[in-house]
Amino acid sequence: MPHATRPKRERVNGREIRASPDSDPDRPLSGLNGERPIVPEWYRALSATPTETFRVDIQGANIEVLAWGQRGHPGILLAHGSRAHARWWAPVAPMLSKTMRVVALSYSGMGLSDWRDSYSIDLEVDELFGTAQAGGLFASGDPPCFVGHSFGARAVARAAELRGAELGGAILVDTPIAARERHRSADISDNPRRYPTLAAALARFCLAPPQRCENLFILDEIARAGLVEDEHGWTWLFDPRFRHKLQLHDAWQSIHRPACPLGFIYGENSALVTAELLSAQRQRVAPGTPFIGIPMAGHHVMFDQPVALSVAIRSMMFAFNACRGQVVAGD
Repeated sequence: MPHATRPKRERVNGREIRASPDSDPDRPLSGLNGERPIVPEWYRALSATPTETFRVDIQGANIEVLAWGQRGHPGILLAHGSRAHARWWAPVAPMLSKTMRVVALSYSGMGLSDWRDSYSIDLEVDELFGTAQAGGLFASGDPPCFVGHSFGARAVARAAELRGAELGGAILVDTPIAARERHRSADISDNPRRYPTLAAALARFCLAPPQRCENLFILDEIARAGLVEDEHGWTWLFDPRFRHKLQLHDAWQSIHRPACPLGFIYGENSALVTAELLSAQRQRVAPGTPFIGIPMAGHHVMFDQPVALSVAIRSMMFAFNACRGQVVAGD
C-alpha cells in the first residue's frame, strides 16, 4: 500500500522550516515557498550599513554601482561572477567599509546595468576603472585594490596586466582561470525564462556550480535582488545571451604578467578550484604570490564564510601595502 511522503524539515537559524517533499537540493530556496528565512541579528545590523547607489555611463552602457564607507579612505573595488550582480558582495562590503571606501559594480549585461550588443574583457576593464573613479576610490592618494570573484576575476586579472601601475593590488577569489579553459554556453536563449510569481522564481534559484549553503538568509537576499517583474512575470536580471556575445580572452596570460601585486583566495571545499588547478596557478604566477584558503567554504565564499573572506581580503591588502612601501623606500 503506498504511503504519503512525510514533508522534509530542516533547521535554519534555530527554526524548523517545513520544506515541500519535492524540494530540489540544488535549488536551496525551493522549500521555503517564497517565505523569507529568519535573519540573524548580526546580519541585520550589517545590512543596516548605509549604502550609496548610483549609475555611471561607461562606453555607452549605464552601469549600476553600490558604495559603502567614506570617500578618502583606502579604496577597494569588488567585482562579481557570471550571471550575478553587485549585491553578491553585500555580505562582505559593509565589514570592509569600516576602514575603507568600498565600491561594487554590476558588469554590463548583469544586474541593473545595461545590456550590450557585444561584450569583452577589455570593456569590463573599462567598467572596473570607470566605476572606481566615479566611486571615489582614488581619492585617498593610495592606489585602490581590485577584487574579482570567479568569472569576474578574469577582468580583474586583465586590469592588473594592462593598468596594474594604477592599482595597489589585485585579488582573485575562487577563480577557475586555467591554461585551457572551457567556456560554457549552455542555456543560451533569446527569450529569458519567466515565472508567474516571485515564489516560483525564488524556487528556481540555484548556485553554479551547485553547492550547499547554510546561510539561506543570504541566498534569499541575493536571489530577490536578482529578479525583476514586468508585464510577463518575473525574470532574472542578466542578458541570457551574454556568453554568446562575449569575445573570449586568455586570462592565463594575464596572471603570468601582472603589473601590480597579485593574490588568490579560494574556498577549501570549492568544486571549481581543485588541488590540481591550485598547483598549476601557483606555478604560473610569480614566486611568493599569496594564496589563502577559506575553511568550510565552497565556490561562493562570500555566502559561506563572509567574515573569514573579509579578514582574508584585509590581510592581503595589508601585505600589498607593506610590499609597496618597501619598494618606495628603496627607490
